[in-house]
Amino acid sequence: MKFKFFITIHVLLFFNLKPNNQVDPFSEIKITSNRAVCQKDKNNKSLFDFTYIDDVLVIFADGSSANAEKMSIKINTNKVNKSKIKSNTVNNKSPNNLNNIKKITLSKNIFFKNENRKIKADKAKIYPETKICKLYGNIRIEQTKQNKKDIPIITECQNATLNLVTKKISFLGNKNNPIRTIIKLESHPVTKKVKS
Repeated sequence: MKFKFFITIHVLLFFNLKPNNQVDPFSEIKITSNRAVCQKDKNNKSLFDFTYIDDVLVIFADGSSANAEKMSIKINTNKVNKSKIKSNTVNNKSPNNLNNIKKITLSKNIFFKNENRKIKADKAKIYPETKICKLYGNIRIEQTKQNKKDIPIITECQNATLNLVTKKISFLGNKNNPIRTIIKLESHPVTKKVKS
């Protein structure tokens, strides 16, 4: 009989990923897996390593999800210095040192889903503090047509870096495994002929 291990992590964040105040995906993370281990870091007593193994499902606050065979998450439990919050928010600047989650690592059969985008990779490292996601090995990023202006695109590469704020993505290939992209424009409004 298999049992699911379930944990919800609530994280206090002071970031706005977009000016239109969309939900920060790291403000709440729900994780299920068949096994989990938690241990305190040997060198830093306020740092904890959570490891989830076997059939891992992660659901982020913005509705996006990730599946993997293994996930590790580093959480710093240090309390926030209230004077730093006050001094950093005076000029409408978000404090950049308040994020409790330092790093999320997913490995083996990774599959991300967010709206009309799907990502497959061998490994992913997410840095919530800097809002950067690094992808490694056999990456396939697919955007399907959901809205009128969406362009279906499939890109395959070996390494990619995604900025979660700007949505800019950088691809990296090599001579043996170049970057491959397929763009389907046949049904996009731009390519349709205008009747005269």
